[in-house]
Amino acid sequence: MKQFSEHVDNLLEHLPEDGVIDLQPLFFNFTLDITTALLLGQSVHSLKSDISDKAENTAFAENFNIAQKGLARRFRLAPWHFFYSPPEFRRACSQVHQFVESYIEDLNLHDKNLDEQESHGFINQVAKESATNEDLRNQLLNVLLAGRDTSACCLSWTM
Repeated sequence: MKQFSEHVDNLLEHLPEDGVIDLQPLFFNFTLDITTALLLGQSVHSLKSDISDKAENTAFAENFNIAQKGLARRFRLAPWHFFYSPPEFRRACSQVHQFVESYIEDLNLHDKNLDEQESHGFINQVAKESATNEDLRNQLLNVLLAGRDTSACCLSWTM
């Protein structure tokens, strides 16, 4: 419960006392914050403005959205997905990959005994099952995508 309280507080700070608000973008940021905290051991704090690495985290959140929209377009193109590859999409994918890879490198998951590491349960478990850092990165991004979007959409629909 403690892992969620900071993010709930950050979400509540963005809610106005009166008027109309579109909750869906807030829910996407909220679930991104929680999912990165659970997966990577550290949140990107997309709802918080007073953190030291705000620019890097904001860039990740923006690149993640661009990459996701591009992947959705590619999915709709099915066998012709390779026709959709604008520079912005490729750049966003590269930046997202680099961001997640930096967490993997910081933890040195394939170089240490995973049972002796500090509490990064999910990433450690996925690392045990991954042959390479690239495989680990792809697995984490798949869970991150599912964890953020399905949860945000469910919250939006519920509200």
